[in-house]
Amino acid sequence: MTVENSIASLKEKCTIVLVTHNIAQAKRISDRSAVFWCRNNAGTIIEVNNTEELFANPKGNITAAYVAGEVA
Repeated sequence: MTVENSIASLKEKCTIVLVTHNIAQAKRISDRSAVFWCRNNAGTIIEVNNTEELFANPKGNITAAYVAGEVA
């Protein structure tokens, strides 16, 4: 949690981009989230929203399945 506490204090002063596969961590410390997906050997951003909204009400089917833990 020390790293997360540092991120929480720093995000008030600067923009932080964090890449994680840990959904729980993303929910705990981020203000906005993006879901990246690989299609045709290229990474694509498929959804961006404030974190609370993205996890509570995902717009896309892939995002919904991912936040529900149905796809990895």
